[in-house]
Amino acid sequence: MPFGVVERYVQAAEEALGVGLPTSYRLAMMKSNGGSVATEYDDWKLYPIVGEIDRMRLARTLKGVVPKTQRARSLRGFPPGGVALGNNGKGDHLVFLADGPGLSSAVFVWRHKKGELVRIADDFSGLAAVGAEFSQKPPFEMPRARVYFCGYLVFVMAAVVVLVTWGKDISLGLNVEVFKVIAGILGTGLLGAFAAIALRELSAAKERREAERGLRRQMLTDVVEVYNLVKAIRRTLRAEAIRPAHTDPAAHVIKSRYVDLLPRLSEAQLRLESQMRLIEGNRSTYLEPAKLLKLLGDAEKYLGALVSEWEENSGLLLDAPALNPLEHFLVLRCFVAGAPRSFKAGFARPIATALGRLGASISK
Repeated sequence: MPFGVVERYVQAAEEALGVGLPTSYRLAMMKSNGGSVATEYDDWKLYPIVGEIDRMRLARTLKGVVPKTQRARSLRGFPPGGVALGNNGKGDHLVFLADGPGLSSAVFVWRHKKGELVRIADDFSGLAAVGAEFSQKPPFEMPRARVYFCGYLVFVMAAVVVLVTWGKDISLGLNVEVFKVIAGILGTGLLGAFAAIALRELSAAKERREAERGLRRQMLTDVVEVYNLVKAIRRTLRAEAIRPAHTDPAAHVIKSRYVDLLPRLSEAQLRLESQMRLIEGNRSTYLEPAKLLKLLGDAEKYLGALVSEWEENSGLLLDAPALNPLEHFLVLRCFVAGAPRSFKAGFARPIATALGRLGASISK
């Protein structure tokens, strides 16, 4: 499958594009950089996030997400501020759209002939999950430094074989001291070559650890954001969407604030679902992934119950506040009640435990 890319190259791409990339896309590229996905009607080749560049990588560099996006932005009808993720070989692009200072997490197809946009996934991780499959054969690339190193290693090993096989014959025609110097140089070169191989492997292992730590760090940041978002919505519901107070037996729900705030809880639930899908696809990156999934799943189900109640009742709400008694909203009533009654056990505690596990895994 395609190789991953370390976080610093993702950050460099974000700086070049002038926007932050959606979390699910960042994590997917750090795990598997490039490849292809399939939608209902097309196969799409994803643009890689390019790291270090040399002349032998120039072709791949020109196919990277940054230059491809820069060229796409010059096309007539391409969405302003959008980022091109891949193409279907027919001139159409998979794109993220600008959303304020950043990008929307939804994935769209931009049809170049008509300049139209078609939404195909609410999140890049959803596209990958339903989606189809990544290419199993990465393109062959060998940087110049690796070519030189392999050539040197072959030369040194061939010289050593010659000395071992015909050393006595060669020594008869050379001064003994000269022969010893040549043998010593070749032996040192061989040891140096193997030392370089070991250092290269250590460096590759370090980069893999950095990439995995980056995945966990980004996950931690996103879960903290969801936690803070849900706490803020809960406080606003208590302060503005319920009158006279949530503790009053005759409390009622203000329709306008309720229908404004519940979609944001739905967004928080979808973000938790996205994090769970990412863990499912990268189990080896996380410590005790089953327990982490259980904790996030409990919190997601808690928000799901609130969202389901909103979906069932939004069409029944009346403009007259007194006609929307809080006692009819069983899940909402528990949500806005004192934290120990419902919120702490159903949401705060699972999230806090998950954050603790993620934090511990980053420090290792």
